[in-house]
Amino acid sequence: MEHFKSPKFALSLAGIAAVTAIVIVALAQKPFQNPPQQFNVSGEGKVIIAPDIALVQVGVATQPKVSAADAVKENTFIMNRVMKVVTDAGITREDIKTMNYALNPQYEFPDGKQRLLGYVVSQDVQLKIRDLTKVGDIIGAATNAGANQVNDIQFTLENPEAARADARAKAIEAARRKASTIASAAGLRIGKLINFYEVELPGPIPYYDGKGGGGADLSVPVSQGMYEVVVSVNLVYEIK
Repeated sequence: MEHFKSPKFALSLAGIAAVTAIVIVALAQKPFQNPPQQFNVSGEGKVIIAPDIALVQVGVATQPKVSAADAVKENTFIMNRVMKVVTDAGITREDIKTMNYALNPQYEFPDGKQRLLGYVVSQDVQLKIRDLTKVGDIIGAATNAGANQVNDIQFTLENPEAARADARAKAIEAARRKASTIASAAGLRIGKLINFYEVELPGPIPYYDGKGGGGADLSVPVSQGMYEVVVSVNLVYEIK
């Protein structure tokens, strides 16, 4: 039996053949190229810088009171006194942040039976101290005013990105110098920079300098130390 092909089928075959021919010609004219050889080099930059702010948490925890209202009243009275001495020391309201406020019943269990002792209130605020020479004095004044909790003293940088940018620039320069030295020794010709990676490192890192603080009788001795900001980079060059 004789089979007949439709004109549409014949045209489809012709189209496929034409496309195949074009691809073959293109490959013949421009064969696949290997990706350019690359040269990877790393560099590290460090900046040692003094902190410019201190973050200190101070607070008041009251003894059990018969009523919740009495506990709140006493805590509020003492905290207001603490706030006055720290603002008198130059800390603005914008640099005082409430970190915790809690009102809770307190129980005891004589002979396995629950008995209410009273209500307690605890309140903590974070102080951002910009004059680091006053840190010890402010802590001493706050405790003298009634604060009975001091936690989490941190000397840090308000804008660590500025120091990080400086360390990054040093890391890039170190990587460029290393690339030039290695290329010269190995007889390589380095082309354009084709990629850049920055390695995330924790920071800033405390770097103790042995300096203490404080001076007044009520001043708490503290040490601000220094910070080491470290940035590591990888540069990827094309090899000619």
